[in-house]
Amino acid sequence: MKTQFALPSVPQRSGRLAVFACAALAFTAPRTGHAQTGSRFGDGKSAEDTVTSVAAVFRRAHDTSPSARVSLASARIAVQSASLAAAPLLPFISLEATALRQTLNIATFGFPGPSAASDPFNVYTGGVRAQQTLIDPAAWRRVGAQRDSARAAIGDDAAFRDVLGTGAAARYYQLLAAEASLTGRQADSLLASAVLNDATDRRRVGDVTDIDVTRARLGVSAAAFGLTRSRAALSQARLDLALALGLPLARLPVVRDSLRGPAPLDTATMTKLAGSGLDATLTRRGDVLASRFRARAASGLSSARRLELLPRVTAFGEFAATGVATARLPAVYRTGVQVSMPLVDGFSRFRRAGINAEQERIAAAVAEETALRAAREVIGASVELERAVSGLSVTEAQLELALEELAQARARVRAGVGSTLETTQGIAAVAAARDQVIAGRLDYHLARVEWHRATATLDALR
Repeated sequence: MKTQFALPSVPQRSGRLAVFACAALAFTAPRTGHAQTGSRFGDGKSAEDTVTSVAAVFRRAHDTSPSARVSLASARIAVQSASLAAAPLLPFISLEATALRQTLNIATFGFPGPSAASDPFNVYTGGVRAQQTLIDPAAWRRVGAQRDSARAAIGDDAAFRDVLGTGAAARYYQLLAAEASLTGRQADSLLASAVLNDATDRRRVGDVTDIDVTRARLGVSAAAFGLTRSRAALSQARLDLALALGLPLARLPVVRDSLRGPAPLDTATMTKLAGSGLDATLTRRGDVLASRFRARAASGLSSARRLELLPRVTAFGEFAATGVATARLPAVYRTGVQVSMPLVDGFSRFRRAGINAEQERIAAAVAEETALRAAREVIGASVELERAVSGLSVTEAQLELALEELAQARARVRAGVGSTLETTQGIAAVAAARDQVIAGRLDYHLARVEWHRATATLDALR
């Protein structure tokens, strides 16, 4: 983004007036090499701390910030949990080996004779056991529900990291606005000093009174106070952006960009992206996808509860070698197929099925509400963007008029037909109009970022 923060031009009346107008427009210069200096949090900067575009800010907050890493790890846990849900349907194989020394009470086997313990003897056993589920409709359905839950977690992660990225983008534009405001306050200080010099010169020849000089000195003091506040606001904005990007406070970001107005490329890009339609837009949003998959998962769990009434078929096999001496261990085995079907379990299954059915209804209602809210955000973001563009054109026109009025007031003072009150009021009007332009451009960029978030097109943000 190389576009200058350019404001309307002002008619030039004289050589000194040209210098005056340049001071008024000083804050429009592009930021091509702004550097952070003298921070109490640390010295120097590295290339990693330099950000040159909102896309770079968004990508860093979206991909590598601490909160983004936590969210991504949570989504991965959900995916791994879905994989664990399929474990009961996979083969189960175990190896067993036992060395046992024991005695037996022979009478317990029904043999006549005295009830006495046998002599101690050893028993050695080694074997393998395998089991495989063949048919389990309820488990199959639960696996599908778990996979839908994992997809919902992935959607939540995408939506959350989009929020992180848009939040960082907002901080980025707020920092650019703070820099533009600081540059404007510096221009105010130059203007106030020029007005004070004019008033002092006119006082020497008797064209103005002492109150005009005092009023001009008050303007210089007010400009200095505004400059101090702007510097503090800029420091706070830089700290906020560092936090959003996950940067240490000893490495505050250096921004090489300027707060520009609407660009034709922005309009062309958004017009192209908006052509996909509302339904296609909603299918790209992470929160909408997450709510739909969560509803599907709830439906799957409810269905799995009903399928628990069907038979479950399992195949198994065991092979073992056992004996009292390791030199000779006779082999035994058994294989089979087991069919089980629940009949009565205290009727708790029906109650759990009722709970699952209610959870399914809740999830479906939440999915519907999420889609409605997302559609409202898309339409609202478009309306807000149009309002920001329209309001910005009005504020820029007001700034042009304020600059022209200030130039006329300055000329009147030089001609000896005006007072410094007019120039003081003119400076205040220019400062207010400039602040409105900065606020308007900030609103425009925030609305643009929100539009990209609402339409799930943040990858096209530039």
